[in-house]
Amino acid sequence: MRSGAGRPAWKPKTSQLRHIDVRRLHRDNLLGAGLSYGWQWKDDAGNVKASIDVRTDHGGLTFSYTTNGENVAQRIGITTTPCTYGGGRPWFVCPHCHKRRALLYLARQVACRTCFRMTYPSQCEDVVGRLWRTQRKIEARLHSGKRMQRRTRERLAAELERIEDAKNTMLAVQMARMFGHGVAAKLW
Repeated sequence: MRSGAGRPAWKPKTSQLRHIDVRRLHRDNLLGAGLSYGWQWKDDAGNVKASIDVRTDHGGLTFSYTTNGENVAQRIGITTTPCTYGGGRPWFVCPHCHKRRALLYLARQVACRTCFRMTYPSQCEDVVGRLWRTQRKIEARLHSGKRMQRRTRERLAAELERIEDAKNTMLAVQMARMFGHGVAAKLW
């Protein structure tokens, strides 16, 4: 168990760029032809951090926005795949690789995660990061207010204890590496 043993962090992360989700636009009925609207991203205080203008036409939409003082206007095609019980599922067509995508990311151009060569933040986590993420998920599940069987609650509580033990063990190993075994034992 090495600290920092995750994948290299040199690739950009999906959390670093703003994105548009075709599923959300479809759910909000914003894909019909002839629409024109704005889309905004806000911080926790409600301040607008970024915005784009969207114009829809038959078979696609156009994103217009400004990044680094440069105006960008790019048309994105939309395709639909049929669903088993009727209707269809819309997809963006990435303007670079021409593949179906649910999410497109905005920079100086609009493209999918693959074309931007981005990774998910979880792909670059080390062992401790994965333990913290797992712990947060379990705690959220335990404190969600949803009913669960006693066996499930006990199993999740035991898993939390195992995660705490693993984090403490890793901390002790790191301290031993930094200070030597004798000093780390006294500090611990």
